[in-house]
Amino acid sequence: INAEYMGGLLAWSPLGGGVLSGKYLDVKPEDARFVKYPGLQPRYLNPRCVEATRKYAQLAERLGTTPTKLGLKFCRSRWYLTSTITGVT
Repeated sequence: INAEYMGGLLAWSPLGGGVLSGKYLDVKPEDARFVKYPGLQPRYLNPRCVEATRKYAQLAERLGTTPTKLGLKFCRSRWYLTSTITGVT
């Protein structure tokens, strides 16, 4: 929470449009937003991001959780984030 302005920060799309859920790593669901709209936010599906997401999903598995839960738990662990905005396709 910003003491000067008396407000917190809001995490928007903490899962990178669903990319950090891991659903785009292998088989891409037909009804997913990046399949329906292939030009949407291309930065999330470039080779570096895909590799980072794969490692992130492996970390989540080692911790006994899902990539989605890990991302949202990270947001909740930040004292300065007062809420997060998530969405579904």
